[in-house]
Amino acid sequence: MGFWSELWAKVRSPTNRAGRGVRVGMVKDQRQTIMGWDRDLWASDIVRAAIRPKAKAIGKMTVHHIRENGRTGEKAVDPEAYMRFLLREPNPYMTMQVMLEYMVTRKELTGNAFALIVRDENGLPAELYPIPCVTAQAEVDGDGEIFVEFTLSNRSRTRVSYADLIHLRGDFGESDILGTSPKKALSQDMEVLSASDQSIVAAVKNSSVVRWIMKMLQPKRNEDVKKAARDFAESFLMSEDGGFGVAAHDNTVELTPVNQNDYVPNAANVDRVVRRIYSFYNTNEKIVQSTYSENEWIAYYESAVEPDVVQISEEFSRKIFTRRERSLGNRILCEAASLQYASLNTKLSMISWVDRGALSVNELRSLMTLPPVPGGDVMVRRLDTAPVDGDGTETTEGGEEK
Repeated sequence: MGFWSELWAKVRSPTNRAGRGVRVGMVKDQRQTIMGWDRDLWASDIVRAAIRPKAKAIGKMTVHHIRENGRTGEKAVDPEAYMRFLLREPNPYMTMQVMLEYMVTRKELTGNAFALIVRDENGLPAELYPIPCVTAQAEVDGDGEIFVEFTLSNRSRTRVSYADLIHLRGDFGESDILGTSPKKALSQDMEVLSASDQSIVAAVKNSSVVRWIMKMLQPKRNEDVKKAARDFAESFLMSEDGGFGVAAHDNTVELTPVNQNDYVPNAANVDRVVRRIYSFYNTNEKIVQSTYSENEWIAYYESAVEPDVVQISEEFSRKIFTRRERSLGNRILCEAASLQYASLNTKLSMISWVDRGALSVNELRSLMTLPPVPGGDVMVRRLDTAPVDGDGTETTEGGEEK
């Protein structure tokens, strides 16, 4: 853990003021703790399949720094080099795509995901590190500042100011600060799936065990008993010489078939449990298996993906920039559009948006997964169209010459 020890040292440490360790109790007077990486849920292929589409979709987002001029309304995209590198390469070990996938996966498994903001000597954010914690506890000191105490995998603990953390939350209903873990809500469904899988495995294994009992009617030595059973099995149970299916024996033994009554769960019941887990994660079989239509993906995007996109944009903005910087028009925008998954016909129909000033050439080319072209960011408008003033009258700019 030397890496994390050096990393914590770069973050401003909480002061040892009086009142440190007071519990956060805005609604409930209790210590707010969440379990970290839930390996039981992560071990389930059903849960992984339900989470993966969202994590992959959000990982494809492009994160931008936007600076908007409050007087002119002009917007600059990625105006600062340091911020551009931060939003593409948050740390030396991963790209932003990998980091977003990791954090979304943790949020879906545990209800919370944290990333540490490491700032340079000038107070500017220099690196972002997702925190692989086992548990997290939210506390507030006597001055009302919030801290989060993390327990790492080696049971070491560290305490970080909430202002230095990017925090993504899933279901937010019990705690005042932390999201709710899905483990309790999914526990019964996971038990049913686990029991079903085990019963199927047991039925398969039992199909190759004892199927006949050979009772010796006359006393025999152990060697003779084993030889008689082996001869019977080799002659009639494992015959590969085209036997005619009739087993014969003398009056010294008695054969009794063993009936296997293994319970195999009803497939319809298992499918219902799987659908319940998919419904919990707001997905379905078509999304998981990538057999969705354009409208089905857009519905999934708007209901499951877009809320997380908004949360990521707002949380990055308020934690990376100070209040003054945000007042000057600085914010983080996660650029993810459901149109990226539209059909080719839908994308081609958007060509008319370009000459009406709704899209630039390069924006359209990005939807078509084509590289940008020089001058493609200039917005154009057909000559037979013109801007309209607030009273509904056309202006003289951009209209067709008379």
